[in-house]
Amino acid sequence: MTKWGEFQGRIEDDRLVTGRGRYVADFKVPRMAHGVVVRAPVAHARIRGVDVAEARAAAGVLAVYTSKDLAADGLPDFPCGVELKRPNGERAHQARRPVLARDRIRAVGEPVAFVVAETLEEAEAAAEMVTVESEDLEAVTEPPSARRPGAPAVWDEVPDNIAFIWRKGDAAGHIAGAAHIARLSSHVSRVAALTMEPRGALGLVDDTGRYAVPASNAMSRSWSSDRKLSRRSEIQRPGRTSLPAA
Repeated sequence: MTKWGEFQGRIEDDRLVTGRGRYVADFKVPRMAHGVVVRAPVAHARIRGVDVAEARAAAGVLAVYTSKDLAADGLPDFPCGVELKRPNGERAHQARRPVLARDRIRAVGEPVAFVVAETLEEAEAAAEMVTVESEDLEAVTEPPSARRPGAPAVWDEVPDNIAFIWRKGDAAGHIAGAAHIARLSSHVSRVAALTMEPRGALGLVDDTGRYAVPASNAMSRSWSSDRKLSRRSEIQRPGRTSLPAA
């Protein structure tokens, strides 16, 4: 009998250290398309326009999407879902993050356009042809600067840039009754899991007719068989049946 939580030993080491690990980039399926994200090179800017005409006309390109295409398709923004409180006791600001930036860029690397092509090389080449006309805005890169009065707001609805306060127990009461109080300012660097590959996913219809999505993700996802897929997931190729975009 095994106790819950008892270490059961590692089972993946032999497969990985002998080169038998399988990653998203290892999947090869017939007529597979490749997608490349065009990302913002600036931290804060107002988008004046996104020109994708040259990219759409490039060799091997199947589609180029911007926020206008997603809006026409009815695709919603990413929800927030944080239930913690702001300093005034209100619920944390429920920022609706667009899949592709619409009128404003809020971070370096924010997705602005998505290019789909026959090959990865063609998608990368076309992504270089996307032109974004923008107006640079003042940006802050450190939390203390972001909290100063008058600092640029990431979201207009939250002018103080405080998303929420995380509290556990009666911190103020314990501090007030402490014999000694120490104060410390600590810098925390950016934290990211050191994966063997960047985030990736492949959408395809398997032999049973199911829509399968192999992805480099920490948690599995499932879709019901009757769930409707966005029409944007189907790329029409001349003389061929539609293929879900990778």
